[in-house]
Amino acid sequence: MLSLIPDLSSILPYIIAVISVLAGFFGYGALQKAKGKKNAETKQRIEDHENAAEIRKRVERDLPDRVHEHDGSGWRD
Repeated sequence: MLSLIPDLSSILPYIIAVISVLAGFFGYGALQKAKGKKNAETKQRIEDHENAAEIRKRVERDLPDRVHEHDGSGWRD
């Protein structure tokens, strides 16, 4: 019965090679996922800054109209 089981030392290099290849694939996938996440966060941060700049521009553009709307009416702004 023992002769049917191959010697562990003869198949150990193949087992290690398969485990190394699988670890490499999973490691590469995890690296790509992290890189994609970082790119998505960077893109979102840029879009947020652009939106904030647009809001700031609209507020600053409308500010003189709102301030001068009640000039001479006796209201206090």
